[in-house]
Amino acid sequence: MARWTLGDDKYQAPEKPWTLVGKVSVSYNVGHIATAEGDTVDPDGGYLVSLNKWSVDRFKNTGPLLDQNLQLIDISRTGDQMKLLYDMPIGNGEPHYAQIMKVDKLKTWEIYPEVGWDPLTQTKSTEARTKGEIVREGNTVNVYMTAIRSHFEPEHVQIEEGQRVIFHITNLERTVDATHGFSIPGYNVAASIEPGETVTVDFVAKRPGVYPFYCLEFCSALHLEMAGYLLVKPKGQGTNPESAPVPTTQVV
Repeated sequence: MARWTLGDDKYQAPEKPWTLVGKVSVSYNVGHIATAEGDTVDPDGGYLVSLNKWSVDRFKNTGPLLDQNLQLIDISRTGDQMKLLYDMPIGNGEPHYAQIMKVDKLKTWEIYPEVGWDPLTQTKSTEARTKGEIVREGNTVNVYMTAIRSHFEPEHVQIEEGQRVIFHITNLERTVDATHGFSIPGYNVAASIEPGETVTVDFVAKRPGVYPFYCLEFCSALHLEMAGYLLVKPKGQGTNPESAPVPTTQVV
């Protein structure tokens, strides 16, 4: 990593313009660099992060897939006084570019503004419900589901093989960090639902059987009870009323 002076004397560097004034070794193959608020009209400086592509020999090897390596460098002092402070391994993909900002500029929500919030549109979702409901329209089944510690409503859903099923799941919680999850093994379904959020999961039920669904996040002492069943009946057998019990034998 090299530090240069620029040709414009308004920066008042003690060295001559266009001079290499300092270097620090990084490991290895720099992809991008980021400085504190460096993309603004009022950069803060002080620190630089080198987003490196390789990390060979920097960390304990845990297998054939090596981490990427991000390195924190102190650039607060002038001249040839840059100092490497920290190496941080980053797994599962190479970060491409980053920005650094002061944390006091972040104005975050602890929970979404109201129950049924859609983070993509930043408005309340039209699919949000405060009470569970199943609506059948031809070959499509809309499941309007609620989640609250520690229960899904409805907890039993019956459909027929080949039907399209759309889960609209609303987290009714208004408590900080009361996040719920939703998963259906066998159908590659997994969702994280933050307090007040509504998410939609859409798939075609191609395989008959009884599929448990459950919360992915530890949410309370009764977390393990936050589960239900999706019954996919073989095509042509129809569906029972929602109040009918789901068979206890699991065929997945």
